[in-house]
Amino acid sequence: MRQNTTVDIIAKLLQNTTVDIITECILWDLTLNEKGYGQVRYKGKLRMAHKVYYELLIGPIGNGLQLDHTCEIKRCINPFHLQQVTNQRNVALYYMRKRARERESI
Repeated sequence: MRQNTTVDIIAKLLQNTTVDIITECILWDLTLNEKGYGQVRYKGKLRMAHKVYYELLIGPIGNGLQLDHTCEIKRCINPFHLQQVTNQRNVALYYMRKRARERESI
């Protein structure tokens, strides 16, 4: 039996997505966790879809780092909408974006 290649795995992941042509988000269409992030079974473990896709296309996520969704869409797995940041930076970005949204709605 042939082993799945990285290309096979990427193709399989993409079968479960929808592309938003305006935002260029690649939106996960299957199971979401309680926080709204896509979930996928990969190498026998339930993992977040955006992390798996990022690692396959870009490379490993550094020790102590997280992936920040620059698009602010939790279902998005587009690796070009993700950046590696520390937890402290991720939280700061969240509140900065939240304040910006609140100012826009006034």
